[in-house]
Amino acid sequence: MPGYPSDPPPKWHRLGFNTVQVELLFGGVTELSLTGISTDVIADISIRRNGGVVLDLVSPAMQIAASAASVTVSR
Repeated sequence: MPGYPSDPPPKWHRLGFNTVQVELLFGGVTELSLTGISTDVIADISIRRNGGVVLDLVSPAMQIAASAASVTVSR
């Protein structure tokens, strides 16, 4: 997501939420690289098509790069 939604649900405002959590399922992973590890990750994520799907995730604590056949937003 390039940024926080411009028109979030009213419930988000009432509860003071300003963060979005998204779960992605990658199918047919052909390449995977993980550098570093953390349990509290705030990261920039790039997903693009290149015959399949290419993921780049970068945070101060870790980096992930992957290639897969498909990606689905599960939540």
